[in-house]
Amino acid sequence: MLLRAASASGKRLRIATTTTGMYMLPEWLAGFEQRVADVETEVIVTNGDDVQRRVISGDVDLGFVANRPRSRSFVVSVVAEDSLALAVHTGHPLATRSSVRLDELSKERFIVREPESASRALTEKRVFQKHPDWRFRLQINHIDAIKSSLEEGLGISFISKRAIDRELRSGMLATVPVERVDLRRPICMLTNAHKFGSKIAICLSKHIANHAL
Repeated sequence: MLLRAASASGKRLRIATTTTGMYMLPEWLAGFEQRVADVETEVIVTNGDDVQRRVISGDVDLGFVANRPRSRSFVVSVVAEDSLALAVHTGHPLATRSSVRLDELSKERFIVREPESASRALTEKRVFQKHPDWRFRLQINHIDAIKSSLEEGLGISFISKRAIDRELRSGMLATVPVERVDLRRPICMLTNAHKFGSKIAICLSKHIANHAL
């Protein structure tokens, strides 16, 4: 019934997502469009705070972030789990290690996201606050630029496993487990708790909830 109603109504979707969510969203949209044709979708890739602001203001129908907001302004659905991994170029000495202790990384140069990033916040909380003397070589606000820097051997980085799947399969990058460091996080879908969404947005949110990765 919902799909029939969506077909009769406008088919415009507005979505805001962090970069991590963007690695899952195309698969969800592709599956959805097999059921509901001719959907016009606008996707904005931005930081988590901006995603939340856009959902609250009604600028977008759905938002995807790599943490669980505490605000009651949202209806929050956990649709996937992600984990940050320590990624290195395959020529790096760490690439062949089965694991590494955190204190062994003291002389490494890290490539990090900007302070507003959820990935940066998680690594600050669980890694870098414990080691304030560690040095950052590069701070970059785009995940593709971080991947390129890793491939050039400019440093090492804690980065979403989902974001580097292709690079791992191609052999460009490797990941190294870090002992006693847990960098798992939920990927959450956000809708506005105080505004009833469009029929097509409700259909998509149900589709994603039923096909969560």
